Amino acid sequence: MRKMVSSLMTLGVTGLLFLSCTNEEHKSEDFMDEIVTGKVEDSMQLSHGYPEVATDVREGYYMGEKITYEVKGGDFVFSGDILLDKKEVFDTKEESLAYLNVKRRKRAGGVYRNLWPNNTVYYRIDSYLPAKYRVRDAIKHVESKTNIRFVERTNQRNYVVFRKGRGGCSSSIGMTGGVQYINLGSEYGCPTGVTIHEIGHALGLYHEQNRRDREKYVRINWNNIQPFYKSQFYLQSFNIKEYTPFDFNSVMMYHPKLWSWNRRDCISKRDGSSYMHQHQQRRLSRLDIVGLAKMYPGNKVVPPVDPVDPVDPVNPVDPVDDNDGDYKDNTWYTINGIKVKRRWNQWWYYIKRDRKFRKVLNVNGSWVLDGSKFRNNQHHYIDGVRVRRQNYKWYRGTWYNNREVNYINGRWVNV
Repeated sequence: MRKMVSSLMTLGVTGLLFLSCTNEEHKSEDFMDEIVTGKVEDSMQLSHGYPEVATDVREGYYMGEKITYEVKGGDFVFSGDILLDKKEVFDTKEESLAYLNVKRRKRAGGVYRNLWPNNTVYYRIDSYLPAKYRVRDAIKHVESKTNIRFVERTNQRNYVVFRKGRGGCSSSIGMTGGVQYINLGSEYGCPTGVTIHEIGHALGLYHEQNRRDREKYVRINWNNIQPFYKSQFYLQSFNIKEYTPFDFNSVMMYHPKLWSWNRRDCISKRDGSSYMHQHQQRRLSRLDIVGLAKMYPGNKVVPPVDPVDPVDPVNPVDPVDDNDGDYKDNTWYTINGIKVKRRWNQWWYYIKRDRKFRKVLNVNGSWVLDGSKFRNNQHHYIDGVRVRRQNYKWYRGTWYNNREVNYINGRWVNV
């Protein structure tokens, strides 16, 4: 009887120790999530792509178009975390086009596909990968929002392996054929949201900020980007089908401060404002779900959402004033990212819709419409918007239901 009690006590203590260790392990993982997500731009810098600086930056041709890519650890890395198939990168455009024609013929014959057949991704989780629950949580999220299913691989030829990587997180685009890897960091793994981002690549999604139409929606602030990482912000020159409008909330969109050297935005909206409050990088956005439903159709129908209105680009340039106050009359300058003209020792901004110049003032780095020339208590139409000048301020709306506004950097915004 004593032996039985002693055995039970030993078993109980062992179980408590096991439970304690298990809880401590999960606590440690949660703690790392807390560290990683404490400051999003820091976490992404730690986990996104390859943290180490690229010393080998090359130019080549991919899908018939010229690109800039990095060579890291023997991998060809494009746009920070996209792994390119080496056999698809060429030194000359002629070689790339020849390969692309062969690839198209194969696709027409049903042999080659970038998307996963039958909406099914076969996968395996490497035993050495830390925090495996993040992969399972990411898979569960994608499955709950799309028609895509993830099935553990048995003997399938085409499959994904989630594994520890040499650097941060990275993935190939779409189904490449054979085994392909989603790398999830070298020590602590990557957060669940970044794992969803890499799964997005494996499903066929590119980065949002590299889209060919991005100039209508965002401004790249080149002076804020660490020099070695500027290639990650180059425009995507090759033509990829876009299934949805531009989406600031996309899980494929960079954080505005990622790879910044001065904590200022590397990417901002066209009016210079930040989209940080909209940034997700933790889950699929509504438009991500719509796009994946078009790529992998099925029973799930997602209602459309209102797209972001494009803004006409204003000759994208570095938002810097290099003139040191030495301005010539009747001359154009780009200051704080806005193109303005110097006339009669004053600044003027040309509004295309009105086809006229409006006098502006630079206030704390933003261009504001100078209202001194407009009469008080009177309505005016400026850039298609009916506004009222009252007490030397601008208002939009009716007399009894109005909001104070201002014309900042070529756009009406609420004050």
